[in-house]
Amino acid sequence: MSVIDRLVEITDGEVDNRERGYLGMSMIGEPCLRKLQYSMYLVSPVARISRRVERLFNDGHLFEEKLISILNAGGIEIYGRQIELFCENNFWSGHIDGLIDFENETYLVEMKTHNDKNFKSVVKSKVKDAKPAHYDQMQMYMGHGGWKSCIYIAYNKNDSDIHYELVHFNLPHFERLKVKSVDVIATDSLHQRIGNNSPIWYECKFCNVSNICFGKELPDINCRTCENVDVHNSNKWSCKLNNSMLSIEEQKQACYLYELNKRFQV
Repeated sequence: MSVIDRLVEITDGEVDNRERGYLGMSMIGEPCLRKLQYSMYLVSPVARISRRVERLFNDGHLFEEKLISILNAGGIEIYGRQIELFCENNFWSGHIDGLIDFENETYLVEMKTHNDKNFKSVVKSKVKDAKPAHYDQMQMYMGHGGWKSCIYIAYNKNDSDIHYELVHFNLPHFERLKVKSVDVIATDSLHQRIGNNSPIWYECKFCNVSNICFGKELPDINCRTCENVDVHNSNKWSCKLNNSMLSIEEQKQACYLYELNKRFQV
């Protein structure tokens, strides 16, 4: 193996991206409720992502640190980073990017990195239309955190341009998202597939659980996909066979009495 081959092997491989055991509020904008249910039930607890995608995630974190340093130097402090919010019986959770106090008002802060095309779309059409999933995420954070406004900060990775947008809390929109979040966790059966019920539907083609959804692969063998599991409030899970509560570590395992839940039998 040459040195170039070794370098490519290190930087172009894949890494594990593990499910967290709860539904992230950043996912609330996902149009497919069935996909959100699959995430809740850990049908694929370990997804493989490329190191390139991992680097993109890390670039976003680096931008946040850089911007915070710049704003701090200018007298604007971003505090409260990674405050955790809970909603809908603890099945949904989220971590905020931070808060800013300015003239007796506290603002939520949400920072996102974009390529040039997406950045220009946000500037032109505003985040609600250009990135509705980001808008939904902010509404969930504001609704559950009690903030009236959010400063959306978009960073252009191509030329380092920065765009700021003030997003106000939208109560009717938040109420619709709450109904959606409850609908995901409170329904025993799986929701209908998005689109035309075909694996070649454009959103299904790029979905990481499409093969499971259409019966080409089986869900992961763990307690959450087992017929013998009970789901309780506060994101608690127990085994019907011995009435014992299961930790998240235990949930990701399965015993010899595992039986695939009927809801996943396509």
